[in-house]
Amino acid sequence: MVERVTPEMFGRPTAGHEARYALAAGFLRPGDVVVDAACGIGYGALLLDAHGDVTYYGVDRDTSVVTVAERSRRTFIQADLQTWQPPFEFDVAVGFETIEHLENYEAYLDWVRRARRFVIVSVPIVPSKRVNPFHLHDFERDDVIQLVTADERWRLFQYFDQPWEHSCVYVFARSGVSPVDTRHLVGRWSRLKGDVRGVTARSKARISRGVRRTRSRASKARARRRES
Repeated sequence: MVERVTPEMFGRPTAGHEARYALAAGFLRPGDVVVDAACGIGYGALLLDAHGDVTYYGVDRDTSVVTVAERSRRTFIQADLQTWQPPFEFDVAVGFETIEHLENYEAYLDWVRRARRFVIVSVPIVPSKRVNPFHLHDFERDDVIQLVTADERWRLFQYFDQPWEHSCVYVFARSGVSPVDTRHLVGRWSRLKGDVRGVTARSKARISRGVRRTRSRASKARARRRES
């Protein structure tokens, strides 16, 4: 289990961490605002805002360790997650291996549940307090589900274990939210229905013309037989 990622560690030891960010990136849409709690050196920004169409905020108690450059839509904030509250609206909250480090995590839970669509977190699900001095809590798999969904506006969308990391990754969705932008689907479906109607009309016309030609040929054949 990797406690804190550093630049020289990238490769097999950090693959589980990178996989979490890749998963979270898949739930982002162009124009989204994402908050990355306990962002560490900030490498998660390279995956979450990889296409430059997402606004990224990385929050950590010590931003002096950040090795990723800020840019117009990428900002790092130094703050204590036990008290900090985002002064802006956001769509997705990400917090990997975070809650177990916070003695008081109620304020953290309060603000991540302000997300407009998704909360994506990971937590060690094996006892770790005795072996890791930075971990203040132990959690079992269902504990985090109960904590987040205590707010009835949230539901568990999916989760999966990471045996290599001894962790579980959770995706929570605000009620009524889908990972697919249905507004785009409605437009595409309308166009598809129009295309289908057009194809159907053209097919019916071709069939009608074919039937008429067949009847005409049959009528002419009968007339020739009568004349003969």
